[in-house]
Amino acid sequence: MNDCILDIVQSINSILVIFYRTKISADDLIKN
Repeated sequence: MNDCILDIVQSINSILVIFYRTKISADDLIKN
């Protein structure tokens, strides 16, 4: 696997993690 592809995959993963966490906190805010 190319380092370039790995970098892209890792950045996509981190973006997804951030998005998932913000979605959870947004859901918590809506519930409260």
